[in-house]
Amino acid sequence: MPQRLTGLKVFWPEVETCLRLGLAVVLLMGVFLPLAWSYRQHAEAELWHDVACAYRLQEALRDRVIAAGGRTGRPCERLARLGLSLAAPSLDDRLWPAASVHD
Repeated sequence: MPQRLTGLKVFWPEVETCLRLGLAVVLLMGVFLPLAWSYRQHAEAELWHDVACAYRLQEALRDRVIAAGGRTGRPCERLARLGLSLAAPSLDDRLWPAASVHD
C-alpha cells in the first residue's frame, strides 16, 4: 500500500513549517485581539458611567438634594446609597412653555 500524503507536501519542509506557524499566529490573533478589545471597551464604558454618576452627584449638590459631606468612594455607589438614580427625567416630567404663534 503506498504511503498517503498528508499536509502541504508541495512546499519545502521549512516553508511548510513557516506557513503552519503563520496560520497558528493568525488564529490566535483572531481570538485574543477581540478579547483584548472588548476588555478595553468595557473598562472605558465603566469610566464613562462613573463620570455620568459624578455629574449626577454634582447636580444633586447644586439643587441641594444631598449634603456635601462624604465625597469619598465611587460616585455610582454613593448615588445608590442615597437612593438617587442616574437616569435623566423623561420628557413628560419636564415643564415645557406653551407655544405661541404670531400671525
